[in-house]
Amino acid sequence: MGKFTFLFCGCLLAASSIAASTTAPRYERQIAKAMTAPLREGVAKPANAIEPKSEIRRFNAGSERIAKAPAETDIPEIITQAPAGTTVTYSKESAGYFPYMFWLMEYDEDCAVAEIVFTDNDEVYFKDIFSYAQNDTYVKGTLSDGIITVEMGQCIYYSARDGYGCKLAALSVDESGYPYVNESVDKVTYTVDTDGTVKLSPEYILGLAYTGDDSWANFADFTQTYTVFTDTPVTKPASVTTEKWALTTADGNGHIINVGIDGNDIYFGGLSDKMPDAWAKGTIDGDKVTVDEKQFMGIYSNMYQYLMIGASKEEDGEKYYKLTSEPMVFNYDANAKTLTTDEEKALIVNASLKKVYYLTILGQPTMYFLDKFEPAVPSNPTNVYTDGYSPYSGCGTFEFTLPILDTDGKLLDSSCYYYNIYVDNYLFTLYPDEYSSIADDGYEELTDIPYDYSDYWDLEASGADRTLYYYFEGFETIGVQAIYTVDGVTNKSALVNYNIETGQTNEVDPASISVITSTGKAVNVEYYDLMGRKLANPATGGMVIKRTTYSDGSVKSYKCILK
Repeated sequence: MGKFTFLFCGCLLAASSIAASTTAPRYERQIAKAMTAPLREGVAKPANAIEPKSEIRRFNAGSERIAKAPAETDIPEIITQAPAGTTVTYSKESAGYFPYMFWLMEYDEDCAVAEIVFTDNDEVYFKDIFSYAQNDTYVKGTLSDGIITVEMGQCIYYSARDGYGCKLAALSVDESGYPYVNESVDKVTYTVDTDGTVKLSPEYILGLAYTGDDSWANFADFTQTYTVFTDTPVTKPASVTTEKWALTTADGNGHIINVGIDGNDIYFGGLSDKMPDAWAKGTIDGDKVTVDEKQFMGIYSNMYQYLMIGASKEEDGEKYYKLTSEPMVFNYDANAKTLTTDEEKALIVNASLKKVYYLTILGQPTMYFLDKFEPAVPSNPTNVYTDGYSPYSGCGTFEFTLPILDTDGKLLDSSCYYYNIYVDNYLFTLYPDEYSSIADDGYEELTDIPYDYSDYWDLEASGADRTLYYYFEGFETIGVQAIYTVDGVTNKSALVNYNIETGQTNEVDPASISVITSTGKAVNVEYYDLMGRKLANPATGGMVIKRTTYSDGSVKSYKCILK
């Protein structure tokens, strides 16, 4: 087939695509897992749920095709700069589809940043008319009697290397609900209301087609509404000095924030670690601090971000947050410099005013003045689990949570925090023959894994949650231990092991670990085929037996796949 074809049913797509290959690429496994997870109204859904190293919103149509179209002799014109005119900034609400890797992703958002330029001669220029196809280009329309008309066929992207581009196209939907390019429609219209709101007329679906053969390029917007944006972000007065405070949450996350007080106003800087320069505000009333919703904090990932309040809900045994108009109230101790709350609510840095579409969720947060970090014992890892090695996917996943809190619930310094993995109570080391990405990050091998480290491939970090993909089998237990060193003092959590046969976890006291584990350094690694024959140059991609000899004379062998 010449191009990727996307199905509408995410679960069906995920299942059928992985079933077609016994060694599904890593990104297929990730997206399949995300798309088969239950989603419903009110469930906390991250605004940056897909966050690879490169920003998802940048246009990457070149990666979506299996075979490129025949090279075109005439390179289409692309508008990269709008003429002089009046630029209006909008909050854009839109819903539709965009391609990501092998998948068709559905989106529905209401706080995207958008710009439209209006010229004196009634020309209108939409910048990046698709939220998920941004290339810093414009499409042109004409304004007459409150109607903007946009001609189809305007090119917004072109790759001379690949010999094709993407252009505007009107879409229709066939009997099965699948979009196709309707070549009989050569223009779409937008209405302009008296308050400046611009809306795509409901009879049209705006999409993209490939320039070579006019087939659908897997972008479709069923709705687009542009509302003039006038909000200004919360700012801290320049005269207000700040102090370093710690912020921790009930789920074991936390980071450093800045807090400043001006009379009855209290300012919080960096509630989201992704927006360290953004501010929010609360009001002090005696021993209470009230924080209201809908505080505009700024722009992140081309979306307007607001501080919203989430109320904890439970349904069918599942807890989640739903937006509420009620403020969040903290207990304030001015002398101890602490803020605590008894409410099951969350501060949410959110890319929507209507639904949970979060950048950061701070569930039942606690804030306190932080003088300096002291030696402390890290909390035990939680949610330790693996489903074992799967020949079907070519890997296994080891999942666990590492709270960034000590046993007293205080924040730890992540730069002083690392962890160890154990397999059958043997200290596990990541080597480049199985974990090739660590070499790109400057590691010859990796045993003491820094708390914040992720290679975005085999080792993922999301808040306090960690996922390690492994490529071996034949073990009984796999576990993790947290280690924290400050001022030369090292403290360790228990080793939390997961038994793959029983499905149970057990905690091993750190004082006992040296008795049950091989503490020697790996001094020799040999590879054998499954018949027991030694391999001088084992081939990548096949199952082999890896035999590791340690400095204390102990030996550990298991089956693995070399990458």
